Amino acid sequence: MLAYLLLSGYGVHCAVTARSNVHRLQSFAWQAVFRFVLFMLRLTGAGRGSPASLRLYLTMDTLALLGGLVNISRLPERFIPGQFDYWFNSHQIMHIMVVLSIMYLHWGMLEDLTWLKGYHCPGE
Repeated sequence: MLAYLLLSGYGVHCAVTARSNVHRLQSFAWQAVFRFVLFMLRLTGAGRGSPASLRLYLTMDTLALLGGLVNISRLPERFIPGQFDYWFNSHQIMHIMVVLSIMYLHWGMLEDLTWLKGYHCPGE
């Protein structure tokens, strides 16, 4: 957990000092890979948790990735310049998708915690 937090802090530093939107998005790529490995461990049975939470975590990562891609692609303001300067620009859409992503993370954690409350270790 400490390693994940330290690497996340480094990722934020890289994102803040990035010279382009693409580099900013790439600074969080290792986190996506880390979460993908954990997702695969749970999917194959090597990890533990509620099976229902996997769908929520997959939705969370998908929303976060799509938000980042919308932000670096500058949609929709790329096609209608000046029309989306104040409302519904790519940066705002990205923030909305990230907030939705965090909501799915919360729901996944609630599902896992509910599962954990009733889980009994096989050796007991």
